[in-house]
Amino acid sequence: MSPNPLPEARIAVIEDRLDRSERKRDQTEEKLDKISEQLTEIKRDLKWQRIIFWGMATFYAGVFLWFVLVHIPDKFNDKVPSDLKEQLTKLQMNVSSVQDQLKKLTPGSLNQLIPEPDSTANMSTITSNLRKAGRVIDVALTNGIPAEPRLLPPLRIRVMDILNRHSSNPKVVEAALSTAVRLDGYETMSQRTLAGLQPGTEAPTDTFKPSGYSYLMGFGMNCTNPGAHFLGISPPFNPEDMVVFRVQVHTCAQEMDGPNWIQDSFDGSTIEYNGGPLHLADVKFTNCNFKFGSDPKSVRALAAIKASNGAPISLLLE
Repeated sequence: MSPNPLPEARIAVIEDRLDRSERKRDQTEEKLDKISEQLTEIKRDLKWQRIIFWGMATFYAGVFLWFVLVHIPDKFNDKVPSDLKEQLTKLQMNVSSVQDQLKKLTPGSLNQLIPEPDSTANMSTITSNLRKAGRVIDVALTNGIPAEPRLLPPLRIRVMDILNRHSSNPKVVEAALSTAVRLDGYETMSQRTLAGLQPGTEAPTDTFKPSGYSYLMGFGMNCTNPGAHFLGISPPFNPEDMVVFRVQVHTCAQEMDGPNWIQDSFDGSTIEYNGGPLHLADVKFTNCNFKFGSDPKSVRALAAIKASNGAPISLLLE
């Protein structure tokens, strides 16, 4: 075994170790100082980046607000006339005027076509003009153009006067009946349309309840159950308040009392009538069964329908 080292040698070794530890500590402190300086620099850089970011955001926000609050209104004011309000008021008045003219347009045309009681026109001209009047009403019904309702009853009175004065002329009678029913239907359609109701233009899946419509128009109705009624009418709804225009009914049942039937067709259907108001304008019945009452109106209506042999027929029984 070697002898123990002298105390002086041991102290020298310890001092050497201490010196090395101090040098390492100094090196570590230098590294820490550099890291601290780098962190400070990074913080300083981040601060400037935040300042730049918010500065740019503020700049663009300012540009946007200027564009919305200043530029656009200025451009809008450059384009919009100073009397815009006055022009809009005039436009509304013009629209109202056009609507009023439309309400009077059809009655005005009808007034020219339907002759006055003291007219000296020949039978051919009267018949032709009455049929033209019927076509005018058909156009109005097709396009949903109402008339001023109060203007129509005087025309209807004139048509009935023609009917009474020329009751011996079948062509005039047929044309007058057709036009009278159309006038009744057009008056009803106008009243209900001007009240805000819309036409029914799609076939129902079940019995049609017409009280919520101005009139029914332009669709085909097929009943899978031949006993089902196409048009279901019950109180408090008045059947005379309904217009059925250009509807094709197949294999249904239907009570004819009340509604204004205009250019409709019934095929393979059961037609029921019991002496109530009957308004037919150019209505066709093909391969139908008839369940009519025995009262004079029913007998008269059934005889006229059968005599038509499937051709369009016009009837007015009140």
